[in-house]
Amino acid sequence: MLSAGPPKAPRIRSVRYLHGRRDVDDYAWMRDHGAPAMQAYLAAERAYYDASTAHLAGLTDLLYGEAVARTPQGSDDSAAWTLRGYRYWHRTPGGAEARQLLRAPAQPGQAGEQLLLDENKLAAGTGYMDVGTCEPSPDDRLLAWSADTSGAEVYQLRFREIGTGQDLPDVVEC
Repeated sequence: MLSAGPPKAPRIRSVRYLHGRRDVDDYAWMRDHGAPAMQAYLAAERAYYDASTAHLAGLTDLLYGEAVARTPQGSDDSAAWTLRGYRYWHRTPGGAEARQLLRAPAQPGQAGEQLLLDENKLAAGTGYMDVGTCEPSPDDRLLAWSADTSGAEVYQLRFREIGTGQDLPDVVEC
């Protein structure tokens, strides 16, 4: 049992005016994740968590091992859906965490699969990627796709030429 309780976040009063109303936020300082005070607080929280859950280490290792044993080691494909003569599906490549969006002509014997979007490559820049929407244009030449790269649920809508795999310069903040 821990003798000290959990760390307590300091309350630092911050006042701002939004839409003509006074807004008091005692925890606004936490918005700056790189600030030394925030880093120290997170370190204290982590130390408290580690000390509080140390007795579960064996169980954690056992559960992790079971989860890994049940996880497919190769690629994992979703069920496909057909849209305007193309078959679309998601694939999680072996050893990867995120999905790819692929398509192929619905008629057998035509050209093979085409990679439209790879979330693993997109996430490489920031370490985080949440794709919101992926929708081919009615003429099947463009792919509209949105992504949040920070975890703040702020998405950017982009447009990709399917034939070249290149994104157009247009970006819509959502």
